[in-house]
Amino acid sequence: LGYFTYLVAHSNRTIHDSAYLRAMGLSKPGFMRSALIEHGIVAGIGVIVGIASGLVASRVAVGAIAHSETGRELLPPFILQTSWWPVATILVLAAGAGIIGVVSAFIGFLRTPLHELTRSAE
Repeated sequence: LGYFTYLVAHSNRTIHDSAYLRAMGLSKPGFMRSALIEHGIVAGIGVIVGIASGLVASRVAVGAIAHSETGRELLPPFILQTSWWPVATILVLAAGAGIIGVVSAFIGFLRTPLHELTRSAE
């Protein structure tokens, strides 16, 4: 959800940034590399932090309730298992959204007239 919010905010900023980059002579492949690196870093950090915080939070939550009525730990101990298919599905959807964001930024980079972008208000 955070990455999708970032994409919406980023799309507004990218329109003006791309105009200045074009004015400075950035090539089409250079713009694509720049956008892919930027989105890759944001997505990578988000995936690592999200998975780590999810695993820690689930262990804390299970550890807090995995006790018998006398307050002792359960025997046999409760083993936490994670189903990775929903996580993988969400990651694929986020990657697809990121690719769509980069491609739409690239199309805007190519199609919008430079003079129109540099004179518009932010």
